[in-house]
Amino acid sequence: GREEIIPATFRPLLEGLSRDAGQAARVKTLLWYLDRHVVVDGDEHGPMAAKLFRSHCMGNEAVHARALAAAARSLGARGALWAEITARIAS
Repeated sequence: GREEIIPATFRPLLEGLSRDAGQAARVKTLLWYLDRHVVVDGDEHGPMAAKLFRSHCMGNEAVHARALAAAARSLGARGALWAEITARIAS
């Protein structure tokens, strides 16, 4: 799930945005949001999501397939969200 990749994805973004004090001040709320996700997803939500997926999806092929399809749709939507955020930061 996303809880496993978010900390690894957001840490370099946090570091890059924080290097420039002017830019960091401009995106202060975004930096807080990213940092919060690194902490919560890495320490709490990631392990819980993995346990939930194993217990509910791994024994049933139909449920497993639906869960993977939902994950793919979610990742596509998140990609669009972050593309828009990137465009707004760059402008």
